[in-house]
Amino acid sequence: LGAELDVGNWSFRAGLAQGIVSGHGGLYANLDASYRIRLGRGAFAGLGPSIRAGNGAYMSALYGVSPRESQASGLTEYSALSGIESLAFQGIVSLQVGENWRLTSVVRLGELMDKAAGSSLITQPTQFFAVTALTRSF
Repeated sequence: LGAELDVGNWSFRAGLAQGIVSGHGGLYANLDASYRIRLGRGAFAGLGPSIRAGNGAYMSALYGVSPRESQASGLTEYSALSGIESLAFQGIVSLQVGENWRLTSVVRLGELMDKAAGSSLITQPTQFFAVTALTRSF
């Protein structure tokens, strides 16, 4: 479930999702803002902050360590409660390449916060993510 609002060059997005297929049933929310500029016909770039928060089921599935898991792995038990998961800054560049094709790259630098960063599973709370995709519209 999500919503987007564009105000001038700014784009604001809110999203809410639940992990049904993954089995944990956790709920998480994203809030994003980005300043977008047009780079020509069908192309744009954007930069902006992002925040993600999750309920206890979501945080526990990703960052919790149960007593059984602790004993098997040697990691310290950790009960991940609901709260802010991460703060990030992200950038996107999307280019139209041909009539039905688009090349998009996203780069994201984030910091795990609060309950997520305290997990014994985490060795580095600074997270880097990059992806490039070539997509075709039908």
